[in-house]
Amino acid sequence: MVKKMNKINELDESIPDRDFGFEMPETEKLYAEYKQSFVDKIKKLKDDEDFEEDNSFNGVKAKHHIMYKCKVNDKGETLLQTSDGHIGYEFLVEFDLEDPGYGIYYGCRGHIKEGGQKEGIERIEAYWEKIKGEVCAVLNNTFVEKDFLNRFQKTNNANNKTFWPFWIALGADEDIIKVAARATKLIRNVYKKYIKCIDGDERQLRSMDDVKEKTILLRTNYTEEAYEDILAKIKEKNGAEKSKLFHTFIMKMEKEGIIKEDDRYERCWKFEKLRNVEVHCLIRIVCEEMGLVVAKNRMNNGDRDIKSYPWEYFTPVFLSIHDENFNSIRKTAYNTATEIEMKEFLIHHKLID
Repeated sequence: MVKKMNKINELDESIPDRDFGFEMPETEKLYAEYKQSFVDKIKKLKDDEDFEEDNSFNGVKAKHHIMYKCKVNDKGETLLQTSDGHIGYEFLVEFDLEDPGYGIYYGCRGHIKEGGQKEGIERIEAYWEKIKGEVCAVLNNTFVEKDFLNRFQKTNNANNKTFWPFWIALGADEDIIKVAARATKLIRNVYKKYIKCIDGDERQLRSMDDVKEKTILLRTNYTEEAYEDILAKIKEKNGAEKSKLFHTFIMKMEKEGIIKEDDRYERCWKFEKLRNVEVHCLIRIVCEEMGLVVAKNRMNNGDRDIKSYPWEYFTPVFLSIHDENFNSIRKTAYNTATEIEMKEFLIHHKLID
């Protein structure tokens, strides 16, 4: 978490020739740039008509918070109230200028409109315990490659008769419109649906025990796992011998200097000298020789054979001479003359018969 260094000389340890004159303005500059990156990001919500900027709580202007609140009805109101009017809920995306280490976060904030603060917070928490299984299920069903089961955070304050029953941090790689804004609207929708029943209705809501943890695969290229996955796929579709043959072929190409292992990655080979069109032809020839062509289809126009080559066996671990992935090579126009040259090339290097 980034903290503002108000007094740099208070650090416990310092080198003898420390340049305080440089450090103070440089730290202030970096701190300002860091904050501004979040400000720029949250300000994108101004383009979402379901949100409005309202930097206040219970009618009090916030000194260092930027808040974008989600509208809860056609009137443009941003406060959803319980049937007795004692508790109100806001669904918002927020950023704290004084504590930017939290980044941008979103969720639900309860407002205690009537009654004591302690009782109000207990009621807000009780509501959340009843409804969070539904909230989690809706979020998980919407965001296919995300799991919200363990993303709900507890608040660290209970000030001014407001209370967040939970909050969710927006990831650095997550889009504020596609993730934060959308998720906030979904949370609002669930609260709106059940706001009148969670105070006593016997309707059965899903609990968190009913929400199963997702198995989300982290897909990678140019890793040991990616290469092992290729060999496993070839073994499953084409047999164990073809899988061994594929590995042996790669080792031979490396020995002949056609490819070279790229040590920037865990497991990656880069083609040396060969142009994209040559690599394209080489892959087609290799697939034919190894029997890896996965399908043949007859076309109506002239009964021409169409062969489908398993580019997925090459894309996760190979790069072109220009550091391009195999999607670029695959799109390179096929050339019959080049294929003839590449066959001679492979025979010369004893890679095919």
